[in-house]
Amino acid sequence: MKPIDDGTSFLDGIGFFVSDSAQSIGKAAGSVAGAAGGGGAPGGGDGGFAMSRDEMTAMLTKAKTTRDLIQRQQQDAWAIAQSQPPGNDQASTQFTTGPGGANQVGEFYLGHLQVQYNRYTQLIEKLSSALGIVTESDHQAANDAQKAGGKYS
Repeated sequence: MKPIDDGTSFLDGIGFFVSDSAQSIGKAAGSVAGAAGGGGAPGGGDGGFAMSRDEMTAMLTKAKTTRDLIQRQQQDAWAIAQSQPPGNDQASTQFTTGPGGANQVGEFYLGHLQVQYNRYTQLIEKLSSALGIVTESDHQAANDAQKAGGKYS
């Protein structure tokens, strides 16, 4: 049985490059050529996307807006997954908590939204990295490294 895709490896091996700089153009060209020739891209990736800084910044803004929308949808879906029967009768209970009922549908929807959220988070991290923007996860990694360094100094 195939494991459920949680969306976290959606963009593994795919690089994003700002094409405004000569170094990035070289990386992107090597990435595309490596993927086409089967040799792999620089750094072990299998391909990538090159775009201008303006295009990438616009894409990053859209990705953040979409991820925010998904997060709001998750909050709404949570209410579906936690629905209470509208009445104290068998039909209401079956509709809400039975197999294929509202709660189960809400849970499936929450899972789908989580996969989307994970994919957009990964896209945002890759775009931010390509643009040289320090992300929240970078800050956390730096804080963790600093704490670990303090223990052993």
